[in-house]
Amino acid sequence: MLTKNGYDAMKSKLTSLKEERPRVTEEIKKAAADKDFRENAPLQAAREKQGHIEGQIRDLEETLKKARVFESADKTGIRIAIGDTVAITDTVSGEKINYTIVSSQEANIKQHKISLASPMGQAIFNKEAGDLLEVNAPSGVLTYKIVEITRH
Repeated sequence: MLTKNGYDAMKSKLTSLKEERPRVTEEIKKAAADKDFRENAPLQAAREKQGHIEGQIRDLEETLKKARVFESADKTGIRIAIGDTVAITDTVSGEKINYTIVSSQEANIKQHKISLASPMGQAIFNKEAGDLLEVNAPSGVLTYKIVEITRH
């Protein structure tokens, strides 16, 4: 399952990679013009780049083919679901943190997007505003309170 934003971002990335294919093919042709293949670092680099791009394209196509887009309209009730942004407060420090619950393919901790499969994602999923969460962390059990849920 992917959020609509995640699905769109993957489609955009796929399009971008497909547009890059001809440029890499041209790099290979230029590098192959040097007849000494044994020590042709540019040719090797271009081939590696091509392999990386092709692998990403296959992975994205496979993910998009199997993906189910989870829309806000799919959500009923007041419980937290994929795509929701959740404001939680640490019960000890009072620090407030916002997380968006996403699929593992979309997770990006720098953007505060956490996977449903992560310990925090599992603790938050299907909870309601006002609920307390206990998350097992290497430093011990952390306790948070759900302050607000924002649907996208």
